[in-house]
Amino acid sequence: MHLIDGVLPPLQAAAYGAVSAAFVAAGIKRYQKNSIDKINYKILSGVFTAFVFTATVFEIPMPFGSTEHPTGTPLMAIFLGPIVTPFLSTVVLLLELLLREGGITTLGANVFSLGVVGGSVGWCIFYLSRKLKLGLFWSGLLAGFLGDICVYFVTALQLGIANTDGKSFIYYFIMFVPGQIPLAVIEGVFTGLVLQFLYKRRIEFLKELGVVK
Repeated sequence: MHLIDGVLPPLQAAAYGAVSAAFVAAGIKRYQKNSIDKINYKILSGVFTAFVFTATVFEIPMPFGSTEHPTGTPLMAIFLGPIVTPFLSTVVLLLELLLREGGITTLGANVFSLGVVGGSVGWCIFYLSRKLKLGLFWSGLLAGFLGDICVYFVTALQLGIANTDGKSFIYYFIMFVPGQIPLAVIEGVFTGLVLQFLYKRRIEFLKELGVVK
């Protein structure tokens, strides 16, 4: 998912940056409000930022200026909300720039796929599944799996639109699939297990955050 500098035309990179900046600004505002309204919200935000950093820092390089790894943002969004997730994802990606992962010009594109899409899809799938009376584990599994896959769907789409080496979206997505499907399954199972574990041990914590009623 970490797109490197040079794989997107400058105008497209700037467009992703502008869109992501709007989401990040909204996330900062919501983060400030939640930090006042909810107990230990800053601590929890730090924990999930570290979690996403760990999940995304160990990556499999791809031959076209991108990488594969778990995402972590569906689980982050379930706990902290899809509005805050792009902001915290930006923090993660800025830290990873220090490790020479990703790119400066592609930061907006990476925030969009990881934080905006990954977080929003994961959050929506989880709460839709709960509305449909699916169990907590299965709701988390679907959210983690589909959120992860959608990050790479969008990354493939970004590369396909850029068309810098003449390859299509289909080519990039097919290239991602063999490695990313197992990673997405692992992320889905992990997401479900975390939710199930906390439901059994700290249900009041999940209620405080609005994860369960």
